[in-house]
Amino acid sequence: MLFRSPDSAKAGFAVAVDAGSYSDGDEFPGLAHFCEHMLFLGSEKFPTESDFDSFCAQSAGYSNAWTSMDRTVYHFMLAHNKLYDGLDRFSGFFTSPLFTEDLTERELNAVDSENNKNLQEDSRREYQLWRSTAKPGHAVQRFGTGNKQSLWDTPIANGTNTRQHLMDFYKGCYSANIMKVAVLGREDLDTLEKWVR
Repeated sequence: MLFRSPDSAKAGFAVAVDAGSYSDGDEFPGLAHFCEHMLFLGSEKFPTESDFDSFCAQSAGYSNAWTSMDRTVYHFMLAHNKLYDGLDRFSGFFTSPLFTEDLTERELNAVDSENNKNLQEDSRREYQLWRSTAKPGHAVQRFGTGNKQSLWDTPIANGTNTRQHLMDFYKGCYSANIMKVAVLGREDLDTLEKWVR
C-alpha cells in the first residue's frame, strides 16, 4: 500500500511478515523474535550494527518492530526528505542481513533481558494465563519471546547451532509472497512504487 501525503513532515515505511512465534518450531522457542532482533544488526551494504537506528535518530525519526504469534512487523518513521535513504538501509533487512556469529550470542542477552523485564508486567502475566488454557500441545502455548536458555543453552546441549537455525528460519520464512508493505511519503505514487521495487 502506497500513501502520498504532499504536506507531511514525516515519511514512513512498514513491512509485515506472516511469520511469528507459531513458525518457531518446538526446538527453538523464541526464534522468530530473535530473528526480529538480529535483522537490525547490519546488512551487506550497511554492515555497522547500529547503522539503521543511528540513521533514523539523525533523521528526526525512529524504528521499531514486534513479533506476535502469526506475524512480525517492522516499521520506521523519519523526516520526509530521508525516505529514500531510509528505504535503502531498511531493504537490507530483507535482502542481505549479516547474522554475524559474534552478534548472535550477544543479542541473545538482549532477548533474555527483554524476557526478564516482561516477567514483571501484569499484561504479560494475563497473556500467559490465557495461553495456559489452550489445548495441550497447541502452538499458542509456545514460549514466543525466547530467552538465553531456549535459544542458546538448550540447543548447544542438544548439539545444534543457534545461528544456523536462525539463518534457516530466515530463508524459510522471509519471502516476498508472505510480506505486506506500506509506504507513506510526499513523493508521487509512481516514485514510491519504484523505490519499493
